[in-house]
Amino acid sequence: MKTQQTAFPYPFYFWQVAVYALAGLLTSLYLAYAHYKNHTDLAFSSFCAITQAINCDTVAQNPWSIFWGLPLALWGLFVYALFLVLLIPLKQLDKKRVPGWSLITALALVASGFSIYLAALSAIRIHSWCVLCVMTYAVNFLLAFSSWVTFRRFSKVRFFSTLPTAFNVLAHIAPVRWSIALLIALLIAGRFFIPTYWLQDVDPISAKVATGITNEGNPWIGAETPQFVIEEFTDYQCFQCRKVHFYLRQLINQHPDRIRLVHRHYPLDHEFNRIIAPDPFHVGSGRLALVAIVAANHGSFWVVNDALYQAAQAKKDSIEIDEFAQLMQISTAQLAAEMFTEITLKHLQHDMVQGLQHGITGTPSFVVDGKVYPKALPPDLLEKMIK
Repeated sequence: MKTQQTAFPYPFYFWQVAVYALAGLLTSLYLAYAHYKNHTDLAFSSFCAITQAINCDTVAQNPWSIFWGLPLALWGLFVYALFLVLLIPLKQLDKKRVPGWSLITALALVASGFSIYLAALSAIRIHSWCVLCVMTYAVNFLLAFSSWVTFRRFSKVRFFSTLPTAFNVLAHIAPVRWSIALLIALLIAGRFFIPTYWLQDVDPISAKVATGITNEGNPWIGAETPQFVIEEFTDYQCFQCRKVHFYLRQLINQHPDRIRLVHRHYPLDHEFNRIIAPDPFHVGSGRLALVAIVAANHGSFWVVNDALYQAAQAKKDSIEIDEFAQLMQISTAQLAAEMFTEITLKHLQHDMVQGLQHGITGTPSFVVDGKVYPKALPPDLLEKMIK
């Protein structure tokens, strides 16, 4: 006996797509918040910063999180808001408006294609995954599938032939037209008026601030007779290291007679630090540390230090050492040779041994009066230092 298949009513299809779009919008809203906090709040850590490989903060801190001058999360907000606007005239089943589903499907397919591109970046460039970003990828594929199924269920016309009709139908609906115009205007305004908080300005070293080398050979900046000494263990490919370092530099510029910052190298690079990083991680950061050690020997540490942080955060497959050699006023060949001398390598090894003795397993880490503070210095300690 042949059984009759029961089709779902139109609202089932409509609300399924609407819920997916709303889920994408809310996820993008949190991602935009997390992106802002990652770049402006020293102590921020999102709930999905789980491991090195699964870490929303690592992805947010990466320069690939910016697309055409705006955080990707804001682009996500724009796209999901656009989905919801296009869905408004399709709430009720109307044969004249059914072609609108082809336009929504096309938008979802473009979003899905971009999701594949972003997933490739996470795997190949960033080497870390954002759980919430992966959720948006899933939402995009679900939107594409569900909107396609809805179109095929209620339209008898071919997909590609309907796209021009769908555009004309929705464009003649005033609320849709004005809503899309408003979304585009907000996106353009954001491009030009949202502060580039992700581009951290580097304060130049004040003439009032002293610099020097400790007895162990580590560069320091700040007070000649300090009330507080901060030892920082950092990695040039660590975003948080860069953020906290430049914050402390600002603090020293404001209080040059109270605080001294001593720099120590602790690259989480498996080539140099296999105890902490047995697998490839922050590849190349060890060699950048060697560049900085050579710079200290030539009295150019702090200017080279700033250049190293800037270069490491750029979208580059490799970093050329010519720029750093010029800052040291030596030849590239000399820099390359001095990077791998016994003295330079022993200096790096000594810093890492000191870090291991302190029990440091990640960067940045700070040592004040023998006590280790991972990631950032507590606000009450910083307040005590500047009083």
